[in-house]
Amino acid sequence: MTLLLLALLTGILCGLRTMTPLAMVSWAAALGALSLDGSWLSFLGSTVAVWVLTIFALGELVADKLPFTPSRKVPMQFGARIVSGAVCGAALATPAGLVFVGVALGIAGAVIGTLGGAAVRTRLAARFGRDLPAALIEDAIAVFGALLILGSLMNQTFDAIIIGAGQAGPPLAGRLTGAGMKVALIERHLIGGTCVNTGCMPTKALVASAYAAHMARRAADFGVIVPGAVGIDMTRVHARAHQVTMNARNGLTAWMEAMAGLTLFHGHARFESATAVRVGDDLLSAPRVFINVGGRALVPDMPGLADIDYLTNTSMLDLDVVPRHLVVVGGSYIGLEFAQAFRRFGAEVTVL
Repeated sequence: MTLLLLALLTGILCGLRTMTPLAMVSWAAALGALSLDGSWLSFLGSTVAVWVLTIFALGELVADKLPFTPSRKVPMQFGARIVSGAVCGAALATPAGLVFVGVALGIAGAVIGTLGGAAVRTRLAARFGRDLPAALIEDAIAVFGALLILGSLMNQTFDAIIIGAGQAGPPLAGRLTGAGMKVALIERHLIGGTCVNTGCMPTKALVASAYAAHMARRAADFGVIVPGAVGIDMTRVHARAHQVTMNARNGLTAWMEAMAGLTLFHGHARFESATAVRVGDDLLSAPRVFINVGGRALVPDMPGLADIDYLTNTSMLDLDVVPRHLVVVGGSYIGLEFAQAFRRFGAEVTVL
């Protein structure tokens, strides 16, 4: 649930009970479920604030039943609820950097809760013949609503966050959850990273097909006669490589989804603070954040390169024809791997 929606809902609860939502926000900050560090609201996470607001919230539940307690619609009571909604809304929106939006939503919620709550309570009191049952129902909504919002915030709090489900991310998640930690793993694109999807596994599958073609051509050297010329069907070569990749990715995903203590998030990770990371509408927090984002090929700034349809180590895996002549720029193991494979497929190859 987004923090802005929680800001509105908490504001509505402020219209029912002024102090209960404030106490909930204070507990959330103290438990680490709501990051207010460095903001003007950081005091809400202090031990003193937690207990003072909790005592006030309990006192309000009692005072609400007293006959001399003024209506919530009188200026002082109404104003207190608006201030409470503004503070709660600001606190909930602080990690997202949308304090003023949170204030507006909190105030709007407080107005809705105050006026709507008063109207509903009047009808319930008329139905029951007295106010106490209606007041207790309102208490239950305020308290349990606050607990549900606190639970929603706690679900976004972890012992560790891992950004990137590449070669290091999943094993690290396994070690951390095995030690009893609650872990969030964030992946923007494909589970498994480079090795599974565009590196080790698909390229080794490509090399295996090239080796099969090479051995078929040399079969006679081993006393095996293969009639006719050896043909290469690159569509089938790549279909096999992609199947190898898919099997590995699906197996890794299934293993992680079954991992106790691990929650997998799909999306782009963005730091909101040193301990808070946003993924779409979710704001996650943890005292430890591990960055495992991998890398990508750097295309050199060579004259004329931008004017042609060049290939990279990733786009090579989608090449469905054998080129007549392949020029490989760079003699690293990746370049030589592709050079050997495509030479065995029948292309002329030049390594620069």
